[in-house]
Amino acid sequence: MSDLISRQAAIAILDRWLLVKGYSEGEINVMRCMRYELEDMPSADVVEVVRCKDCVYSHETFNGLLCAKVPNHFIYVYDDDFCSYGERKDG
Repeated sequence: MSDLISRQAAIAILDRWLLVKGYSEGEINVMRCMRYELEDMPSADVVEVVRCKDCVYSHETFNGLLCAKVPNHFIYVYDDDFCSYGERKDG
């Protein structure tokens, strides 16, 4: 699984490094270029996953977690499963 990071956090780190004394002009230019590249980089097209244990369509039974999205069609799922129908329970 890939890690998602905050663009602003990465830019802030570069800005802090730019304040450090002793870099050559070339090193400073590289860091400035990296900063501009980060600013212009497209954002990732991601959505938060709703795990079955947190989904409105799942119900705890004595045999385990049951998904009841489709009427009259129930399937057992694991806590960390997810699907495209996932909707987070309130609270």
